[in-house]
Amino acid sequence: MAKYKVQGIGKFVTNLITTTELSNKEILAKVKETFPEAQTSMSCIAWYQTNVRKNVKVPAPVVLTDEQFEEEFKV
Repeated sequence: MAKYKVQGIGKFVTNLITTTELSNKEILAKVKETFPEAQTSMSCIAWYQTNVRKNVKVPAPVVLTDEQFEEEFKV
């Protein structure tokens, strides 16, 4: 199994928050599915939600192809 950078989870969650209508619970499920060894909790997802709201100058969401996603989140 490939290892992932810890910061990759932050990018992943922020991307989901800014590009989808998923609930926090659904986002957490996607994180657990994509990063099975992650210790991410609902509190973490709530923190990312707050962080995105605080930073109103969020750049336009980036939608990655499957190949780009794999390359971006691999170590």
